[in-house]
Amino acid sequence: SHLTGITDSQPEFVAFAGTNVFVSCYSAQKIDKFPYNGGTTVTRNSTPHSQPTGLTWNALTGLVWGSTYSGYIYSINPGTLAMGNVTFRGGDNHGLYNIISDASNHVLTADYEGNSIAELTIP
Repeated sequence: SHLTGITDSQPEFVAFAGTNVFVSCYSAQKIDKFPYNGGTTVTRNSTPHSQPTGLTWNALTGLVWGSTYSGYIYSINPGTLAMGNVTFRGGDNHGLYNIISDASNHVLTADYEGNSIAELTIP
């Protein structure tokens, strides 16, 4: 399969989730969803807080998890793009830049400004 598409401004991270590809678009403050089957239909939704950065898919929960430079993590329902489980992890001198998921119910975030990582249990 060959996927190309036009994203919102400043695409940052890409995550596979089943049959879809998700893209965080930093300055547009959107998450773009593309079908991986080569379709061109793009679905977009605003993030719960500004400056989306990292994205990861957790196969156990079936959710895409995102982080924002403004210090939040959140979940995305891949079918509806509904946002939920919003958790503030930032504060002064914090900016979450990347997020990864393990095979259980944990995510790890990289804090760009705080020079640290954190492991979180997800619902």
